[in-house]
Parts: sequence; C-alpha cells; structure tokens
Amino acid sequence: MMKTFSNAITDLKLTRYPINTKDTLQAWDAADEYLIEFIAKSTNNWQQPIILNDQWGALSLALHPTHPTIISDSFLSHQGIIHNAQTNYIASDDFSLLTPLSALSGKYDLVILKVPKNNALLIEQLIRLHPYISSNTTFVAGGMIKHLPPTLIQTLERYIGPTQASLAQKKARLFHSTINTNVATEKSFPISYTFNFLNHTLTAYGHANVFARQKLDIGTRLLLQNLSSLPLEKAQHIVDLGCGNGALGVCAGIMNPEAQITFTDESFMAVNSAKLTWQHTFPNRQNAQFIVNDCLQGITQEADEILCNPPFHQQHAVGDQIARRMFKQAKQKLALGGALTVIGNRHLNYHVILKRLFGNCTLIASDRKFVVLRTIKSP
Repeated sequence: MMKTFSNAITDLKLTRYPINTKDTLQAWDAADEYLIEFIAKSTNNWQQPIILNDQWGALSLALHPTHPTIISDSFLSHQGIIHNAQTNYIASDDFSLLTPLSALSGKYDLVILKVPKNNALLIEQLIRLHPYISSNTTFVAGGMIKHLPPTLIQTLERYIGPTQASLAQKKARLFHSTINTNVATEKSFPISYTFNFLNHTLTAYGHANVFARQKLDIGTRLLLQNLSSLPLEKAQHIVDLGCGNGALGVCAGIMNPEAQITFTDESFMAVNSAKLTWQHTFPNRQNAQFIVNDCLQGITQEADEILCNPPFHQQHAVGDQIARRMFKQAKQKLALGGALTVIGNRHLNYHVILKRLFGNCTLIASDRKFVVLRTIKSP
C-alpha cells in the first residue's frame, strides 16, 4: 500500500515490494527517519555517499540529489527502489544500484548503513567497504533497537573504528564511527562445507547472506534423503526455486545429467553461491542457468520439476507471503503433469495452501519438525 513518508528532507510516496494492496506495513521505519534527520542537520557537503541495505528506497530516494551508490543483496529491494523512484519522478541516473559482490571504486565521504539482520553480512560488507573510505569519511549506522545484534558496537569498532551510540529515538538508535585506517580487512567469504548424496561427496559454497552457509540445514537434509524417490530422471527442466547455495539443484543434476537446471533466488549472493557449487561439482557441464529474480518471473521455459525450500520471512517480517508467491508462480510455470516438491516446517501448514491451489498434495516424508510435500499440476 502506497504511503507518504514525510521526513526531514522531503516527502516521498513509498510502497513495500512486491506490491500487495492488502499490505498495511509502511516502507520505512523510525531508523530511516533518524538517519535522515541526522543527515538533514549536518552542514557537510558530501560528494560521494554510499548507502547499504536500504530496503525500499526511503534513504536512497530522500538523498537522490547527492547521486548515492546503493548496495543491497535483495533483487526485490532493487526493484522496490526502482519502482518508488518512478513513482516519485526520480530519474534512474540519480542513483547507482549495486550488489554486495559488485566492485567499488574511489573514496566514499559518507556511509549510511542500515544494520542488516544477518551479522555475517554486516561483517562482510564492512570488510569490502573499508578500502574505499578514509579518515575523512562520515560513517553512521542505524537500526531498530529490537533488531540490533548485541555485538554491534564491537563489530563496528573492529572493522571500522571507535564507535559511539546515540540516544534512542522512537525505539531506533544510531551509531557513529570514526574511521581507523589500520583495522583488519581479511576476506572471509565465500565459505564451503561438504555433504553426501548418493555416494557422492559434494561441496557447497556460501556467501555471507546465504541461508545454511555453514552446514546443510535439517530441512534440506530431509528432502535430499527422499530426493532419489522422485522421478527426476524423466524431467527435461528442473528448477531449484529459492536456491540458496544450490544444494538441491546440484543433487537433481546428479540424478538427471541431461536435464536443464535453473537456479533462481532473489539474493544475488545466493545465486552466485549456487553457481560456485555447480561449477565445483560439474566443471564441464553447461546445462545450468542462474537467475536473480522475483521467484519465477521472467522464466519462459516450462518446468517439469520444481524443488523449493521457501523462506518464511522477508527481512524482519515473518509470514508465508513469499511461499505463497512461489507456489502460485510454480503452478503457472509447471508443465501439465509437472510437480512441485516443497520442504517446510510443520506449523506452516503448506499442505493446506498447496491442496487449495493445485487440488492435490501428497506427504512424501516427515520428521518431528519438517514435512516434504509434493503436488502435481493437473488439467
């Protein structure tokens, strides 16, 4: 739902993305307001600002006259910022959208950091950023107090420099760091681990913002234990939807070496991780594609099999909205007779959603916490 964000610099019409007319949440929080208030009160004339983890453009579009560089790992955030820029008649060349894996250049004189949910992503971003800031850089981080990691100040001091916290304002807090040009800047990601599937020892790679980057999550493990019971050998096109590090798609590629495998996720880091996992497993195979996307939008080839371990949150907002979008798009993209196989927590009741949507749903496997569900697209 479109709402007006009145702040210390300008008024913006903003909506969360993907657009949901029934969504009552606003596209900014008190930390965004606090950060913009700090910028508005400053007398500095910044020439090269960089903004990290702005979710839908509240910060970026308020500061668009400064032509900021914007870094986000979320394809949906990128699309949300573009959409909200168009709504507010802000030109696309007023800002630059990058991913956390993009190359940086020059020196940034202002850093605005919305503290991400994932502490590993925070550390990786600080390490990558450090060569491009100087002792003259203004560095300010912000977030809602309930979402801030308890070690935030220690992390900022280790990777940026001495840090002071502001007073709380509307349950938000800012952190001001003085740049220490001699702090550690070691590279820590991507990392890898091994797991077994059908007598194969596989290596999975994971960047900082990827789910289960340190070990195979127990939901995926349950699905892989039952993957060989699925008729994947008959499929011409298999999709790993919400691919993460690509473990499901790579194992599908072992079962069916001839199938086209599509890896898709809304995280740039996830899709790159899946690509690394695939290339390590199949260095000479060319039958895979890697797409950063909103679920299955833009994929034109019908799928015979879709494997999905859906997330149940978008940043700090918990719910089944993303899973529902995945399931609806899966029905659109599946060929007749094609199947969607889903792993999910028991309490999420995905079987109800799938049966209502597809008219059928079969329990493939279960344990105390998870269920593996399979549904077929029928005429």
